[in-house]
Amino acid sequence: MKAWGMRAVMALLGVLGLLVAGTVPPHAGEREARPVRIGVLAYEGEEQAKARWQPLARHLEAGIPGSRFEIIPLGHEEFRTWIRKQKIDFALTNPAHHVGLEVEFGATRIATLRNRHGDRALTRFGAVIFTRSGSPISRLSDLEGHSLAAVNPEAFGGFLLARKRLRDLGIDPLAQMRVVWLGFPQSEIVLAVLEGRADVGTVRTGVIEEMIAGGTLDGADIRILGARHESGFPLLLSTALYPEWPMARLPHTDEELARQVAVRLLSMDPDGAVARATRTAGWTVPLDYSAVHALLREFRLPPYAPAPRSWSQILREEGPLLALLALLLAGAVAALVWIIRMNRAIRRSHAVLQRQRERLEARIEERTRALIATNEKLRRDVEERMRREELLQASQVCLTGLQTLFAREDLDPDQRLEALSRHLAECFGARRIVLARAGEPKDPVLLHGPAEDAGDLLAPALADAALERGEVMRASVAAGDGPLVVHVAPIHVAGQGKAMIEIATVPGDDPAGRLLEDDLGQRLFQHVAMWVGHAHEIARRARHRSEAATRIEGLTRREREVLAELARGAPSKIMARRLGISVKTVELHRSQVLRKLGVANAIEAALVAMRAGMIDDPGE
Repeated sequence: MKAWGMRAVMALLGVLGLLVAGTVPPHAGEREARPVRIGVLAYEGEEQAKARWQPLARHLEAGIPGSRFEIIPLGHEEFRTWIRKQKIDFALTNPAHHVGLEVEFGATRIATLRNRHGDRALTRFGAVIFTRSGSPISRLSDLEGHSLAAVNPEAFGGFLLARKRLRDLGIDPLAQMRVVWLGFPQSEIVLAVLEGRADVGTVRTGVIEEMIAGGTLDGADIRILGARHESGFPLLLSTALYPEWPMARLPHTDEELARQVAVRLLSMDPDGAVARATRTAGWTVPLDYSAVHALLREFRLPPYAPAPRSWSQILREEGPLLALLALLLAGAVAALVWIIRMNRAIRRSHAVLQRQRERLEARIEERTRALIATNEKLRRDVEERMRREELLQASQVCLTGLQTLFAREDLDPDQRLEALSRHLAECFGARRIVLARAGEPKDPVLLHGPAEDAGDLLAPALADAALERGEVMRASVAAGDGPLVVHVAPIHVAGQGKAMIEIATVPGDDPAGRLLEDDLGQRLFQHVAMWVGHAHEIARRARHRSEAATRIEGLTRREREVLAELARGAPSKIMARRLGISVKTVELHRSQVLRKLGVANAIEAALVAMRAGMIDDPGE
């Protein structure tokens, strides 16, 4: 009846508070918002605590004009520091911690949390004691001598509730078990048991279900010890149930603000967006925490720690020890007087030694600084020399490989170009290599790399700049699978930019990649690019000659003579006179040549003749 009466009173206060809140003058919200800080016990970790309770802060702001609420995740000891400095106004923490704050600082609870599990609202919670599914431990009575993973000695759901259950069975975890303190978040305790870092673990109810729902735990991997079943409580449980976390007001907090916060909490929609975002089902009037007091009293924990002894009790219990200490103190005083006299004599000689020591230390310090500076310079010189030697070695390997490839006579032009491109990729750590002719940056030739990378130049503007300035250009570009470093070397013939070689590398610390960042590597790349461009041109012309030779194989002797005259630009009358045939016959052979070669005009036919070697090729 008392509980129902209290709920009725709080409900009435909630309605009156809402009515009063509705009468706030319109200009009240225009004042500067006052900061209101809510300290929250971060048993899941700071980021998780802030993310979970931030919607609650916004909910309170919306209903209390002129206030700006902030969530402050704290540990047990941090609460005491922040309260002493009056840096938080409200405390949301576990029941045992709240009882300590209530006695030590005068905190007053204004509401109790209704926790959410699925569609159920829970105002009580407990603890779960568990082990691995394959563990030989099957009962709580078997735990003596084993290791227990828990949060810390003050954690209510993370240790004290399990300690209470085990003590009722005659096992004191602090004396008969090896307790491993892992702190928050409590999911670390579950992982420690699964990984074998502890034999048994204890966490507050709901943690295991949340890990299973989040996919970080398979329920078949753990075994619950001392399982209990409470009516209306759907979670795994090994201990008795205790009231959920309270929201408490601190003594320095404004009373009217506390009343508004209480009204706002009690009026929260249990199924609303804020409740679901905070994984709660709203709030209820403060519950009875006498069971929490009883548990703390049983373990003689704050605020029920043993009272200090009186002086009379100390004298009665520790008299002989105090007498012995008095004798020792008298002897110590006599010895001190003798030491003082001796010290005066020593002090004078010590002053002389001290001055000499200071001069010596100053000289040593000066020499040490000089030695350190010399060593640092030497270290930098050695590192630079090693780097230069490494780059020189890489350059030598690259040049030796190129010389070998150019000297090989068993390679045709295409094979030599492919080998040169592959060697260039190895020398500079290139992911891809392309060659583009000046004015045709959108139609490059892929010399090395995946076929899908041959679409165009990665940095066409960089290629134009390299051709214009006649030097290697470098830039970083974003690619589909990460950043790339692009180097472009121009290929100049007779002082004019004819083409460019672009290579793309992945940023890294390998010697091949560092070679391109050095001036020596840049010059080497410039010369190698000229060689590769020359090899590509030779291979291209060889392909053209082979193709042209194949095409003219189908021509008769007379048609070849006509094609040669046609390539020299001779008119039909002159060809007829030179070949001793009529103009009409020349025209007939000419049309046959164009048809067999598959070209549209005499210019294209002449190009085929030049490529086939019938006349000199002035170049393309």
